[in-house]
Amino acid sequence: MTKTKRKPLILSAIAIVAFLGPPLGQIGKLSAEQKLELPAIQNAVICERVDDRTPRGIRQTYPSTIGTIYCFTHLAKIPSEGIIYHVWYYGNVEIARVELSISPPQWRTWSSKKILPERKGNWKVEVVYGDHILKTLTFAIE
Repeated sequence: MTKTKRKPLILSAIAIVAFLGPPLGQIGKLSAEQKLELPAIQNAVICERVDDRTPRGIRQTYPSTIGTIYCFTHLAKIPSEGIIYHVWYYGNVEIARVELSISPPQWRTWSSKKILPERKGNWKVEVVYGDHILKTLTFAIE
């Protein structure tokens, strides 16, 4: 008599696992992705200067006589203290990799690069967090 009572219970448990197994597996995947938590870019620009933590002179093209140019980044939803990098490229050649500390919940930071007059052409800056490129900014020097 005990065997007949257990059999429906076991079959019910198997049916529940078969029905809920795939959705529960998806929940596990979402949790793993959520643990990765990347900071959100509020604003990221190339500019002529930064005054009072505000970027000024935002353009796509700058004269070769600019002297120094800035990459400004405002991050939000920062999960924990950490590091981002501003990776500066002239064409496809990495020119500089600047390490910048960040802290939750939001942070504004910037790096600068001295631009030599002969370095005309296309430039870009990648904002990098861990192995992730959060944003790529492009600009030109004429």
